[in-house]
Formats: sequence, C-alpha cells, structure tokens
Amino acid sequence: YLIGDPKQAIYKFRGADIYSYLDAQQQAEHQFTLGKNWRSHPQLVGAVNALFQRDHAFLLDGLEFIEVKPALSANDGELHHAGQAVAPMQLWQLPESDSNSGYWTAGKAAEEIRIAVVNEVVDLLTGDYSLQPMNRVLQPKDIAILVRPNSQARDYQAALRLVGVPSVLNSTESV
Repeated sequence: YLIGDPKQAIYKFRGADIYSYLDAQQQAEHQFTLGKNWRSHPQLVGAVNALFQRDHAFLLDGLEFIEVKPALSANDGELHHAGQAVAPMQLWQLPESDSNSGYWTAGKAAEEIRIAVVNEVVDLLTGDYSLQPMNRVLQPKDIAILVRPNSQARDYQAALRLVGVPSVLNSTESV
C-alpha cells in the first residue's frame, strides 16, 4: 500500500524525496491519498486545483495532480480588504533587474523577494484587512512564510522583527 500525496513529495526542503515517492508508487499495488484539504480555505483549494490541473503540470513523468475537495467552509475565514474579498492566490514576479545583464543574482533576488514579502506582511497587519465572516483583523499568527533552508527562515524572522512583527521559527534543527 502507498499512502501519500504527490504534492507533498515535491517539497525537498521538508525532507521529501520525489524519486523515492515515484519508486514506491510503481511498486505499490494500492494507492491512497487524502481526498480533502483540512487546512486551506475552499477558494484557495479551488485555485490550487485550477493551477495544477493542466497536463504535465509537475514536468515529471508519473507525477500526476490529484484534485482535492475542501474540508473547510467559507465560514472558516476569508480574507477581505476594505470590505471586498481578496483573491485566494496571487502570483508575484520580480521586475526586470536593473543590472547590465538584465538578470537578478540569486542573492539580490532573494533580498528583493524578502523585502516584498515583509512589506506585504506589514500591509496585511496594518491595512484594512479582516477575516470574514468572523469580522476580526488579521494577526501575525494567521500568516506563515515557507522557505527552503533554515538560514533563510532566520533572515525572514530578523527582517520581520526589524519592522516590529512578532514571529516564531518552526524548524527541525532542534528536534
């Protein structure tokens, strides 16, 4: 039996190994995955489903997207800005670099992304944002930033603290 989620198997920074998953998938007689997402708002589940439903979305043979249903309801909190619902997923792209090559170095791109993310967090916490229908303002505990190495997490935590946003670091280093 294989019990797993191919979407989770791609997260190498969490210790996952996609090739081990694919090998196990070929050997298993029966495969099971959860049919419901218990963490995300229904609109975000729908957006993720729409994003990855195209053919060959993961660019690896044997790795197929399995659509899930939301377990939560709209009553579990929808982000609103100035009374209007906010899109559940937003994709960002850095503008063209002003360097001679037109490309960002990895370090400079990471720095620009960190600045943009921290500014977005500050805006979410200080702007006219609320979770509806609970009618409560967004709080730091409502926000998570996923990064790859722990050093990057520490950089984000330091940047958040510089602008007065409390944060905790969840890492496997101390486990």
